[in-house]
Amino acid sequence: MLAWIDTETTGLDPEKGLLLEVAIVVTTPQLIVVDGATWVIKHDLSAVWDLCDDYVRKMHEANGLFAELEDGKPIEVVRKEALEFLTRTRVPQRSPMCGSTVSFDRAWLKRHMSELAAWFNHRHLDVSSEKICADLWDGGWKPKDDGAGPAHRALADVMASIDHAQQIRARYFKRGEEKRSAPAA
Repeated sequence: MLAWIDTETTGLDPEKGLLLEVAIVVTTPQLIVVDGATWVIKHDLSAVWDLCDDYVRKMHEANGLFAELEDGKPIEVVRKEALEFLTRTRVPQRSPMCGSTVSFDRAWLKRHMSELAAWFNHRHLDVSSEKICADLWDGGWKPKDDGAGPAHRALADVMASIDHAQQIRARYFKRGEEKRSAPAA
């Protein structure tokens, strides 16, 4: 099983900002979605507002995240439920962390939910790196988007990462799949 993660935050610096939302989606190694969960973390909007620049304020007002903060769960509850989710969905400890620009999410989790970050090993499956390789080495090929652009909501963004990984897998790793499924001689 693979665990795909996305976070939404007040900015770019995990030392100065707050974690606002976390989503985890579990897939098989073949990228078939098994289960998913998302959590909004409870915060006082005025404290969050002061930590955001204009771009982030506009983004999270438009996508509805700010409106959900007061009804969110305390970060300790989110951490506990996320770890229970990983256990229940049988994601092995020391698995790679999967996502898009997942080093960003890892840094925020290390700072604000270290037990959750520690579930994963040091490796990650980063779709944004795969997309850069495809662009550089395959004539500018890019995965097809649904046209909506990034939602900047954790669950929608992690699902978009999985969709892009599925497209990349289908384009570049099909022969490996055929070799594994060939009957033994």
